Amino acid sequence: MAPNMSELVHKDSTSAIATFFSNKTIFVTGATGFVGKCLLEKLVRSCPDIDRIHVLIRGKHNVTPQERLTKLCSCPLFDTIRLINPNFASKFNAMEGDVTLPNFGLSKTDEALLIEKCHIVFHSAATIRFDEPLRNAMQINVGSVAKLIELCTKMASVQAVIHVSTAYANCNESHIEEAVYPTSIAPEQLLKACEWMDTSMLDLITPELIRHLPNTYTFTKGLAEAYLNTHAQHLPLAIFRPSIIGPTWQEPVPGFIDNYSGYTGIIVASVSGFMRVMNANPTIQPNCIPADVVINTMITLAWHTATQASRQPLRQKADMLPVIHCCAAGRRSNNKSVSSQQYIDIIAEQLDSHKIAFQRCLRWPELTLITNKYVYGIRHFFQEVIFAYLLDLIMIITKNKPIFVRLLNKMTKSLQVLDFFSNNNWTFASENSEKLFDIMSTNEIDRQLFNFDVQDLNWVEYIRNHVLGVKKYLLKDDMDRMTQCYERNLRLKLAQQLISAILLTFLSLAFIHTVKHIVV
Repeated sequence: MAPNMSELVHKDSTSAIATFFSNKTIFVTGATGFVGKCLLEKLVRSCPDIDRIHVLIRGKHNVTPQERLTKLCSCPLFDTIRLINPNFASKFNAMEGDVTLPNFGLSKTDEALLIEKCHIVFHSAATIRFDEPLRNAMQINVGSVAKLIELCTKMASVQAVIHVSTAYANCNESHIEEAVYPTSIAPEQLLKACEWMDTSMLDLITPELIRHLPNTYTFTKGLAEAYLNTHAQHLPLAIFRPSIIGPTWQEPVPGFIDNYSGYTGIIVASVSGFMRVMNANPTIQPNCIPADVVINTMITLAWHTATQASRQPLRQKADMLPVIHCCAAGRRSNNKSVSSQQYIDIIAEQLDSHKIAFQRCLRWPELTLITNKYVYGIRHFFQEVIFAYLLDLIMIITKNKPIFVRLLNKMTKSLQVLDFFSNNNWTFASENSEKLFDIMSTNEIDRQLFNFDVQDLNWVEYIRNHVLGVKKYLLKDDMDRMTQCYERNLRLKLAQQLISAILLTFLSLAFIHTVKHIVV
């Protein structure tokens, strides 16, 4: 059974980690992203005596950073802490800035505040678009770490800097160690080249630069690690590599998700009935890791870096920063991450058994994973392309704007950038993550309060909560109309079966008629 987090939060005096964070000042980049939001929520809920959390936020569309932060705090993710402490947002301080600007674009006052008193830094800002132009990806993912080093070097009280990378930064390897890998080009050289090279030339040479890596995201995340390893040895810094981040497992609520990344986008497209086929190997393990496991590992890693690294160091090679993976599969996990087909089957079972139903379905949901690209192409045309054109024809007849072909093209493009990941398997070393858990687990309260052991993760329940989270938090469906939704979708299924039977009968009769004429 999951621990009662509202009770545990009041026992923080016996938690080594929560005690460490007492009276500490934190600086967080990427706070408006999914990981950043979850981190902010967990820190104020489980470490209530934190002094201040400075949040780097850009001004956007005439909305001030403080207004963006206020809106962020109104998110359902913060409902639990809102009940515990209605004034939790007073711990946050919005700092206007941008990781692509010199010195993060901080004002002199904000910079001085961080230099004078900042103990922990979490750098999670990144572009996660797989098809991001190389210049942008370099500026955000690599250029930002150069600025991070400059800023942290000036901090008088910094005790831990956690850089959020990805377990797929070296996905050209089938087995990935907890180590910084050599890169095909020095990150410093490419950063300088991006300053003078025009965009067309840079785009032209991008395929040659990234070589065996599938996209600019993984390429630049690997370069960022290499840059840190060369220039940040003097800092108390650790590189943190989560795999595919999914919805929350236990806290603050099961199934919270607010973005379309990873399997979530696939779920949304398939449960609507729009997506029917996907080019994917059904036997691979997508290695989805719950967001709360990711956050608990990050916080524990910061505590270890600041207080335990010299006494109980993680495994690392000489002259190399410590690296830690956060993945679903490892020595400690007896229930390795389910396969892609199992993930889809569990979702289908929930839909078929009347346990979950969605409001906006175009047809009864079903999804087939196909390894062969040619078979996928044929079925994509007959099951998705024709359907999209028929829907747009109906839209035109009813004097509405046709949108479905455009949506299909967008969906297909998004799926194409996932092909590499949906058709390949990786194994990830887990020695450091396991050692970190063992060190943390000497304190029983910490083991409950900051648990990141997935041994007890029930995948059927987790995936069900994933789908429910998509319905509740992402699509904002009415959760009280589940029965009505199911009945409507069942009628869609019956209509679909009837149309299929009529078409099959028509084709059979046409075939028989043609054969008779040939014989005669």
